[in-house]
Amino acid sequence: MLAPCGSFRNLDHLRQCAKPMSEIEVYTGRYEREHGHPPSGRRFWQFTLVSETGALLYEVKLSEQLIYPAALERARATAAQRKAFRIIVEP
Repeated sequence: MLAPCGSFRNLDHLRQCAKPMSEIEVYTGRYEREHGHPPSGRRFWQFTLVSETGALLYEVKLSEQLIYPAALERARATAAQRKAFRIIVEP
């Protein structure tokens, strides 16, 4: 069994624990169920950042209307700072 991330015993374990920003999971299921289509368009987006254990880390509520890709990039940047495992797109 590997040691928890933060106590690296070898290079392979370091690679396994290092998670680039692009690997943060983005969950859109709830949004798609409520709206009937994937996230798109310009609106005041809201995201929830979740840890690997499922604990709520932070809520990102953007104060300006943005298109979805721009809003997701802001959420990804915040998720990387807070070491989030998953981003949930809120309806």
